[in-house]
Amino acid sequence: MRFVLFILLSFLLSACAPWQKPYIASNYEYTNSPKIAKAKIHSFFKLVSLGNADLNKIKKENNIKKIHHIDIAEDSFLFFYRNVTFTIYGE
Repeated sequence: MRFVLFILLSFLLSACAPWQKPYIASNYEYTNSPKIAKAKIHSFFKLVSLGNADLNKIKKENNIKKIHHIDIAEDSFLFFYRNVTFTIYGE
């Protein structure tokens, strides 16, 4: 019983939980200067999320017509805190 409890707690306390989807990020070299916008999401205890990562809103606010790619950076501290930053490149 203790072993099962230990395994469950280790999954809860891990920073990379097995139910998270992998993010695909790409790098692209530009000859023209792209428009760059950033969006962030902060998550606490994997229960409460705060942020402004609505893609349509970011496109409208930064006057981006076409998205080339999106880079994603993620920081986390155990299961307490998680910060995801989306960097959007477009024209």
